[in-house]
Amino acid sequence: MFREKLNKLVLETVETMGFIMVECLWVYGKASSTLRVVIHHKERDISTNDCEKVSRVLSQRLDLEDFIGGSYHLTVESPGLEREISHKKEYAHFTGRAVRVVVKNPADYGLKDNVIIGNLEAYDGSELRVKSDDKELTIPLTDISKAQLYLDIKKYL
Repeated sequence: MFREKLNKLVLETVETMGFIMVECLWVYGKASSTLRVVIHHKERDISTNDCEKVSRVLSQRLDLEDFIGGSYHLTVESPGLEREISHKKEYAHFTGRAVRVVVKNPADYGLKDNVIIGNLEAYDGSELRVKSDDKELTIPLTDISKAQLYLDIKKYL
């Protein structure tokens, strides 16, 4: 019950500020607990200023409502440059971003290697559409071993 209410409060706050909540994790500890919130923005990268602003507003809201009632650590962060995609809903959040997908059977896609690097074009709830070089592949989630955001460092060199 506590986690559901906490998740709802964090989600409302983050969305009101124009961000997407990717993750809300409450880690209970004997000495102190931690609330870890991961935010995303559909149109741009997350800055440290964004994290600081969300942290400040969220902290004030939690204190105002005396929701937690004790000491805790609050961490607000971006998804990271190469975040592993661990929940289905994250595919929708990261549509338009570069991804690295490891497929179980590369031959099914006419590939020799099981790693596909490309742009996540679409997600319909059961499969991804990834555009890689000149190919556009449709990959069912059941065929994916691992997926993560991808940073092409060559673009920045």
